[in-house]
Amino acid sequence: RSRINAYKALSSPCYISLSSRDPIMTAFDLNRELKRLSRIENEFKQEYEQLAQQCQEYSAALLAETRSSKELEIILNYDSENPPVLSETTEKMHLSRLKLDIRYKQKKFVSHAHCQQLLASLWYEGLPGFRRRHSVIKILITTFVGFLFPLLSIAYLLMPRSSIGRIMRQPFIKFICHSVSYIFFLILLFVVSLRIDFAKVLSGIEEESNERRGPPPNPVEIAIMFYVAGFIWAEIKQLYQEGLHQYMADTWNLLDWVTNCLYVATIVLRVMAYVKVNQEERDLQNKSISVNGSHNSSGVHHTHDHHNLTTDPASISTGHNVRRRDWNAWDPTLISEGIFAAANIFSSLKLVYIFTINPHLGPLQISLGRMVHDILKFSVLILLVAFAFACGLNQLFWYYARMKKSECEQDVGFDEYCAKEIHKHFSK
Repeated sequence: RSRINAYKALSSPCYISLSSRDPIMTAFDLNRELKRLSRIENEFKQEYEQLAQQCQEYSAALLAETRSSKELEIILNYDSENPPVLSETTEKMHLSRLKLDIRYKQKKFVSHAHCQQLLASLWYEGLPGFRRRHSVIKILITTFVGFLFPLLSIAYLLMPRSSIGRIMRQPFIKFICHSVSYIFFLILLFVVSLRIDFAKVLSGIEEESNERRGPPPNPVEIAIMFYVAGFIWAEIKQLYQEGLHQYMADTWNLLDWVTNCLYVATIVLRVMAYVKVNQEERDLQNKSISVNGSHNSSGVHHTHDHHNLTTDPASISTGHNVRRRDWNAWDPTLISEGIFAAANIFSSLKLVYIFTINPHLGPLQISLGRMVHDILKFSVLILLVAFAFACGLNQLFWYYARMKKSECEQDVGFDEYCAKEIHKHFSK
């Protein structure tokens, strides 16, 4: 109890204001420590949570005392480990304190109107008056930038310090370009999933290359490979800039790594299948040439041995022109298709992350995440109840299961009949 009284004194707004050189940081540390103690000492959980809430409200109240945008920028850019020099005014805003607030999960501080106003001004930087325009004008501007995305990207690569390069570095423009690029990537995945072969449509060739073992990549799949390479490079850069601990704290980053690993596995398996099938084709050709040469020299049994070669099971189950239903279950092409399907699902789920910016869909995503946690907790109770009933049923019917099994084993040659009888019981 004495510990609670001590933390009541330490979390007092008057005490923090008079004793701390950085009251906001002190409130953050106390909030984090009190939340940790609430998880450890469950008997005093309510008291600790009230004190933690008090510290969070105190830091938000300090933020509300800012009188100008300049003061707000100083607070959100302040770094207690590397305090800035007062004469430095041209430094770009890095929002160190705001990033720390997000890491400490200070919801009241981050969601404060002053903080959100500064973030909105940074988000729409370079687009003055965009928020006050009509919705139709906003949609037209966004669509125009989205259609010009390829040209703007090329111009940024060629002239990164030009006026177009400065426009491309604006947060809102970057978001539009990244979103349009990702949507185009999903369109490519949709085209591959539908088995649309543009080369076949243009040339009029009836052969379906997608039904062959180890097919070479088509132009759409090559474009997807370039996209995957870009995604992997972007994740490596983000990991280097943020550090491993902060990078792993975001679940979406883990989903991105899993998705990229699935795409890499798909590419590796496709290459393996292509190399394997071409090697089988060369072996069959060499075998056919050797057989034809020996028959030409001997001049006998040519037709009979040629028929044996063409009906050889090894030659039927190898090569490109094997029917899909005759493929091995562990064929690399089949495995790559399964992994690619799973990667497509994860890639489509990434749209949920893009929709977080929407004021209507963003809160729904948070509600969905909390609902999933509640469902997982409830499923634990369901599994316990199901396990209890399974134990009871097993105690009742264990003898009859063993009796039925012994009867089937005694009737030699009637295994199929026993299987049919069991299926009949379950189908009733």
